[in-house]
Amino acid sequence: MCWKQLLKTSATDYAPLAARVALGVVMGVHGLQKTCGLFGGPGFEGAMSFLSAFGGPVIAFLVILAESV
Repeated sequence: MCWKQLLKTSATDYAPLAARVALGVVMGVHGLQKTCGLFGGPGFEGAMSFLSAFGGPVIAFLVILAESV
């Protein structure tokens, strides 16, 4: 399947738009929990210490970065 076909959205089809916006909000809140400690999250230092136990500090930083961007 071509990438253009996969990412193409019809101007009259609002379901993909709603799904993308909902996923963006969920991932945004999740990232803010890890980076800033908002919404009851552990903050950057807490997330680093927790995630470092699973894959080391580099992997922990990359996970936080991926979820925040």
